[in-house]
Amino acid sequence: MKLLLSQKNELFKFIENRESLSPGQFTINEPQANSSEDTSIRLKDSNYYFAIFEDSEYVKSYFVNYVPGLDSYLEISSRIGWNEITEHFRKWLDNLTRELKEPNYWERLGREISAINFSTKFDNSKFSAREYEELKSKVEHLSQNLNSIPLLVQQQNEIKEELRRLTELAKDLGKFDWMNLFIGTIISVVIQLSITKENVEILWNLIKSTFNNYFLK
Repeated sequence: MKLLLSQKNELFKFIENRESLSPGQFTINEPQANSSEDTSIRLKDSNYYFAIFEDSEYVKSYFVNYVPGLDSYLEISSRIGWNEITEHFRKWLDNLTRELKEPNYWERLGREISAINFSTKFDNSKFSAREYEELKSKVEHLSQNLNSIPLLVQQQNEIKEELRRLTELAKDLGKFDWMNLFIGTIISVVIQLSITKENVEILWNLIKSTFNNYFLK
C-alpha cells in the first residue's frame, strides 16, 4: 500500500523525536499507487524492518509485521487501523532501541576464542599425580595474582571460585578436555561479569604468562 505524505511524515517525526535514533539511519520503500505490495521502513545495513500491508477485504484496514518484536524476533498484528499502526510503530522503535544498545556477547565470545593460540602437545590422557600437582600449582599461582588486576571484589571472588572448581575437575578429565573447559569457563565468566576490556587484557596476559609453553603458546 502507498502511504499519504502526511502519514509518512508522522512516522518520520516518531523517529526524529528519539534521542538515540535518526531518520538518516532508515530507508522507506513503498510501491506505486493502487499496488497491493507492502510499504516498509528499514534500518540500514540490518535485518530490522517495519512493514505495513493493506487488507483487501476491508476499507481502511491494515496488518503490520516487524522485526524486532517485544519478546519474539518477528511481531505480527491482527487487523488494525492507522492509529494502531502508529502505536505498533512506536513499540517497534522501543524494541529497536533496546536491541541496538544490547551488547553482542556471542560475537565477543568468538573474538576472544579466535585470539587464543593453543599448544598442540596436549593429548587427552588423564593427568598423572605429578602433572596434577604441577597444574594445581599453576592455577593457585593464577588465583593469587588476580589481586594485581583492578577487578571488583565480586568479579575476583567469582573467578577464584571457578578456578577452584576447575582444579577439582582436573582429577577426572583428560588433559585436552580440561584445557578446553578451562578456556571456555574463563571466557564465559569474563562475559557474564562484564569485565572491562582493559582488565580482560590484563587477565589474559596473566593466564598466558602462567601457562606459557604449558597449553598456551
